[in-house]
Amino acid sequence: MNPDHLTTLPNHSLELVELFKLFDGSEILIAETIIEPIGSRIGLLEERGAWVQSFWSDVIDSLDYVHGCRFYWDSMIFCCDINYFESFVNIYSDILKRKSYEKLVSKTVIGYPSGKSLDEKGNTMYQVDEITRHIDRDVAVYDFEKSVNLSKFINGINVT
Repeated sequence: MNPDHLTTLPNHSLELVELFKLFDGSEILIAETIIEPIGSRIGLLEERGAWVQSFWSDVIDSLDYVHGCRFYWDSMIFCCDINYFESFVNIYSDILKRKSYEKLVSKTVIGYPSGKSLDEKGNTMYQVDEITRHIDRDVAVYDFEKSVNLSKFINGINVT
């Protein structure tokens, strides 16, 4: 597995527009997971790389309805049809719980755009990225149409 090209997209694309095209006209979930050292945004590159590869493999192996790509070197994006919402959140949270590492913290936001167009999905993706980089919980699920936090999880356990 090439750690720089973690993608389910044709031609090994890492372009978000290609990811969103797979769901053009459908309502989708967009999930971003970032991995960072505890108390820092830099360092532990080898550990983060190993974590990203392991997490990627577990998600792809466990969720056959998901497509994704590496967004930045420290983050991954996954998308699926909105009809898989409950299954996706449960399984994804379980994978995060199993992937704990004493020196690293994962941050995940799962959002769903209010629209179906590529532009609306793209705008939501950048909202997801901005929120993910500033949360202090493991998983947060947002309804961007209402801008309300719906649920927070720590290590897969609901703490709202």
